[in-house]
Order: sequence, then structure tokens, then C-alpha cells
Amino acid sequence: MYKAVKIDAWSLLPEIVDVDFEIIYSESLKSDWIYVTKGGVTGYESAEVRKLIEDYPKRSMFEYWVACGGTLNKYHRLNIPMSEVIKYLEDQNLVDVKRKYGYVKKVTWKNKLRMVKKK
Repeated sequence: MYKAVKIDAWSLLPEIVDVDFEIIYSESLKSDWIYVTKGGVTGYESAEVRKLIEDYPKRSMFEYWVACGGTLNKYHRLNIPMSEVIKYLEDQNLVDVKRKYGYVKKVTWKNKLRMVKKK
């Protein structure tokens, strides 16, 4: 399991929640997408995985993916730290990550994508 911050749509109070992911190749979009399979807010939280992390090493280590922007009194907001997404990709053996002093400096794909479940 990986961690995310869910901000309640009514009280606006944050809560740390467990999330999980899955990567699916989209034939129609010709790219790999990461989906939140557990802990999502609407069930449609997804992003093109390579675009999601390609600029991450140049950004703050505290960067996060806004998987759901939320709607006041309707949908919770879901922020997933990019470090959790990187950890998932490493756990799936999809990327090599070079770090310096604990900071992600480079993410290299192992070209194993598109061999995952197809949608």
C-alpha cells in the first residue's frame, strides 16, 4: 500500500489514506496510464504515467499528483505524493531511480510498460 492525503469535501480536514495503483496500456491513446485502484475518490483517478513523472526530478521533493481536485460538498480532494508514485514504479521494477542525498535526480524507464494489463 501507498499513502495519499484525502481532504474531506465537507469539513476540509486532511486524512492520510492508503492507495494502490495499476498501470494499463490504452490502445486508443497509445500510452500507459496509472490508475488509483484502491483509495480513490471517484474511481476515475488516472494520468499518463510517463508525463506524470518526467519532470519530477527537476521539481521539489514535496511535489504531489492531484489525482482528484475535489468539489466542495461533493467529492474529496486526493493528493498523492510523487514519492509514493515513484516507490510504486520501483516496486513494480519499471524504473531505475538515481538519488543524491535522498533526492530523486533521474528516473530511467526499463521499457517494461505496455506489457502490463491492456484495456
